[in-house]
Amino acid sequence: MCPEVKQMNDKTIKKNITKLWNQAYINYDDCYAHGLKSEEEKKEWLRFLRKVIGKQPCSILDVGAGTGFVSLLLAELGHNCKGVDLSENMLSKAKEKAQEIQAKKKADKRVIDEIWAIIAIAIGAFLAVATFTQGAGKVGEAIGLALKGVFGLMGYVLPFYLIIFGVLLFARKTSHFSIQTIIYLFVILLMLATMNSIRFVDQDKLELSWQIMQGFYASGVKLTSGGFLGMILATLLVKGFGAAGCWIFTLVLTFICLLLLINTPVSRFFEKISDKVEERKLIKEHAHLDIASEDEQGIQV
Repeated sequence: MCPEVKQMNDKTIKKNITKLWNQAYINYDDCYAHGLKSEEEKKEWLRFLRKVIGKQPCSILDVGAGTGFVSLLLAELGHNCKGVDLSENMLSKAKEKAQEIQAKKKADKRVIDEIWAIIAIAIGAFLAVATFTQGAGKVGEAIGLALKGVFGLMGYVLPFYLIIFGVLLFARKTSHFSIQTIIYLFVILLMLATMNSIRFVDQDKLELSWQIMQGFYASGVKLTSGGFLGMILATLLVKGFGAAGCWIFTLVLTFICLLLLINTPVSRFFEKISDKVEERKLIKEHAHLDIASEDEQGIQV
């Protein structure tokens, strides 16, 4: 057989195989060992793959990936799996499944935001009762005094601060709740306490000692200073940069944190960066799929 005829036959075979699987993709996952029917079956598959491949993450090529059944499981185990298949319909189905996983992840993130929003509002309401009334009992009274001792006047602001944040988070007006969100909230509160403390700083006495810092707490409870944290930071900043420099520093840092916290173009820009990082994480956790090439269709999970 001459090479030209053999090449033609190979192309014909490839074309027929591709046509067959392009037609079979619709019910492919319903076939035995081609899709998951229950959580128990999924656990068994994960156990089997973990036993065969091991726990150490590695790069895996899934030839004939189909609708991504095995590729998705391998990705969930933390492996960097690339699936290839001749059938474009099969890979479209695989990509659809991966998008469903990502959509579910986003929905879960929204639920987490709502839960934390309710928690923030509830904590804020409790702190308001503890700070302004005697209705929270001895524990609430102790918490109210501690807040004033640490933050001074901002101890009265903190309850409303948390309530406002909770409402904005529930209304999707802030970035998603995360460790970074907590840091931004704390920094803003600390900067507000520092700004409130500048007026109490004696620029002729900028030394710090444990006894002086204890006095900051005691005077913060009486609202005659900016509280423990506010006075310490204000003293250090005034000593290093003067009162004007302290104001500039605290205002700029507060403004930056607000831009990152509230739903603004700046926060959305950084959220897009975070989403890209999350996509890379999905490669190891929840299967992010892309078409690999035009010549031989593939998926990267």
